[in-house]
Amino acid sequence: MKLKKIASLALAGLMAVSMLAGCGDNSSNGNGTVVEPGTSSSIVSAFNDGQNKDNKVKISFSSSASLNSDLTSAVKSAGQDATEDDVKGYLYLYNGVDQNETLFDDDSNVPTVDGASVTVIDVKLYKSTDLWTEEAVLKTAGRDMDTYIGNLVDTTKKDGMKVDDKYYDYSYTGEASMVTAAQVGGSTYYYVAYIITQTAAEHTITK
Repeated sequence: MKLKKIASLALAGLMAVSMLAGCGDNSSNGNGTVVEPGTSSSIVSAFNDGQNKDNKVKISFSSSASLNSDLTSAVKSAGQDATEDDVKGYLYLYNGVDQNETLFDDDSNVPTVDGASVTVIDVKLYKSTDLWTEEAVLKTAGRDMDTYIGNLVDTTKKDGMKVDDKYYDYSYTGEASMVTAAQVGGSTYYYVAYIITQTAAEHTITK
C-alpha cells in the first residue's frame, strides 16, 4: 500500500509538472530558445504601409494562422542562433515548396519563368543587437519588403510587340508573420516570414 501511495504521488507530481510546462504564451524547444508564438498584425501593417506609392506592383499582405503556427514550429525546431536558411528549410518542409523558386531574376528583374504562377517562401532575420527595438525591426523589414516589391513586374508587354505576340500580366498576394526568440546570451532574434504567390495571366496582341 505504501508503495502504491508513493507511486500515485509521483505520478501526480509528473502530471502537475507537465501541465505547468504547457501553460503560458511562451514555449521553449528545450535548448534554451524561448519562442513567442507567431504574430502577424504588426508585420502585416509594416509590409502594407511601407510600400512606395510609385511601385508598379502592390501587394496586399494578410495574416495567416497557418503561417503563424508553421513559423513558430520552425523557429523552435531550428533552435539557438538559427539562421534564416535554417528556419526557411523547415517552412519548405511544412509547405512543400521548391526551395529554388524565385519570383524574378536578380540580374534582370524579370520573372524567372515567363508566364509562371509561382509561390515563394522566405525568412528574414533581424537581431536586437543590431536594431535594438521591435519598432526598428518593423521599420527595417518594411523597407526591405518595399525594395523587394519594387523589383517585381506587373506585365511583360513591351512596345513594338506584333499581332499574335504573347505577354503576361502578373498579380501578387502575400501573407506575413513574425516570431521572436530569446537567445541564451540575452539578445532577441526576430524571424520574419512571408509567402508571396505570383499569378500570371496570358494575353495575345490582337492589333
